[in-house]
Amino acid sequence: MSVVELVIDREGRRNALDRAEVARLRAALDAAAADEAVRAVVIAGAGTRSFCAGQDIKELADLTLEERLAATVAGQRLMDEIEAHPCLVIAAIEGYCLGGGLELALACDARVCGADATFGLPEVTRDLLPTWGGLWRLSRAIGLGRAQQVALLGQRLDASEAVAAGLVMEAVAAGSARTQAVAIATEATAQAGRRTLAKAKALLHAGAASHPHVARLLDELAETSL
Repeated sequence: MSVVELVIDREGRRNALDRAEVARLRAALDAAAADEAVRAVVIAGAGTRSFCAGQDIKELADLTLEERLAATVAGQRLMDEIEAHPCLVIAAIEGYCLGGGLELALACDARVCGADATFGLPEVTRDLLPTWGGLWRLSRAIGLGRAQQVALLGQRLDASEAVAAGLVMEAVAAGSARTQAVAIATEATAQAGRRTLAKAKALLHAGAASHPHVARLLDELAETSL
């Protein structure tokens, strides 16, 4: 199979990522990377209400500080692994894509959304900082000015605005983002080898990340504020 679908199956928790789900996704990504037949990965959330709610806040409340820091680092590693994955990775987004959910989507190579999707990064307006690389990935994806409106002013983008901003490549009928993402992934990788995909991704990210050390410092600063 050339396209693997990874579904966050925690619809009752708005597909929030607890430690077990982060570990499961990382293991699934490793398996896809080890399978030479896989060319693309599509990440989606169960149902249509929410793509992903980010870290599971309910679980975090019951963790020690050390455990919370470890959970944050594991989330950061997941985002880094998605970004550096040798396969094309596409996020299929339905419903809300806020906070850590947007950070997850931003780590992917491309994003497709349903017509009722909503995007935002509300942490700063709540006196918090995103800890999974959302701030620097957002500015890289849509430009500093628009990223400032989303992150500092709490602006939310609907599907059409997200497409116009370059955050999403295409908006389709609600409920069909996953099907469209698989179709796009299949067509895009039909003649692309794994080695070529991996090298192209590495070159693209190397050209865009002029100050990666600053981005990592921002994430470390966010960790200390937990």
